[in-house]
Amino acid sequence: MAQAEGGGVHLTHMKNVFSKIAIDQEICMHCGACVGTCPQNAMFLHDLSVAADKNCNGCRLCIKVCPVGAIELHAKGAKA
Repeated sequence: MAQAEGGGVHLTHMKNVFSKIAIDQEICMHCGACVGTCPQNAMFLHDLSVAADKNCNGCRLCIKVCPVGAIELHAKGAKA
């Protein structure tokens, strides 16, 4: 998993053949809604942050359930 710093916002990125998930850890409440919703079990809580693994298929359910809009999905190769 790669981590990037951008404008003071810590983003966690996960790449796979379909997409790149970006989770803004400064906005994320760590409520676990995305973790419980993911049908691929790709989202998880780790050391007070939320991350995604290679099982992410880009279904966007995590984005829909996030109460604060901390998750974005980008096309593979796009910059977050």
